[in-house]
Amino acid sequence: RKCNVPTLILCGEYDQLTPVKRHEFMAELIPAAKLEIVTAAGHLPTLERPDVVNRVLMEWLSEKG
Repeated sequence: RKCNVPTLILCGEYDQLTPVKRHEFMAELIPAAKLEIVTAAGHLPTLERPDVVNRVLMEWLSEKG
């Protein structure tokens, strides 16, 4: 709750190791957090859906710059 920096929380829709519900909880705790859920991906969205992850990262970084 004391984290006051822009934060991107990104997870895969089918992540069973750290489920979406856990990411939603983290996003609620960080005031400046943005949650992005990558569809059709599990625990490794950077390997499973690199196109989507790259797009989300580029959009999020462009908002901050």
